[in-house]
Amino acid sequence: MNRPFVLGIAAVLLAASGFWARQEAAALRDDPAVRNAALTDGAATSEVKGAVAT
Repeated sequence: MNRPFVLGIAAVLLAASGFWARQEAAALRDDPAVRNAALTDGAATSEVKGAVAT
């Protein structure tokens, strides 16, 4: 095998693994639990709890 061919295959594999890793990371960030602002915004949570209780 010649060197340019091997480097080309390595570049394609590296790009494919980068694309896969990006998709996996996006899937983790799309989890509804990650976007749950009630876990991180205590003031807004208290305001909603007060509005619901009355």
